[in-house]
Amino acid sequence: MKDILLAEVEQLKLSYASDLERVLEGSKIRYYPNPAAPARKSNKYSIHFAPQNDDDRDAFIDLLTDELLLRALSPTGELEDLWQRLLEEIALQDKLRRHLDKLQH
Repeated sequence: MKDILLAEVEQLKLSYASDLERVLEGSKIRYYPNPAAPARKSNKYSIHFAPQNDDDRDAFIDLLTDELLLRALSPTGELEDLWQRLLEEIALQDKLRRHLDKLQH
């Protein structure tokens, strides 16, 4: 029974790692978990980017939409909705990546 469970865990690990790798390879967005990171609000590819004008805002909405579609999430709603949905997903992906890294060791 233990061998079956270990095999299932390995299968899940490989599946999640493969899905995560596919998303990360196609993703342009950056996640800065450290609030003090200097590029956190200035990098136009940061999930925490703070648009300063309409052109930046439009480009940021396009980025959020592309990233949501990459992750098979709904790309509809206001900027705040898109941002929140994607931020939650990216935070989960970061956590999953860290757990998978730990499992590799």
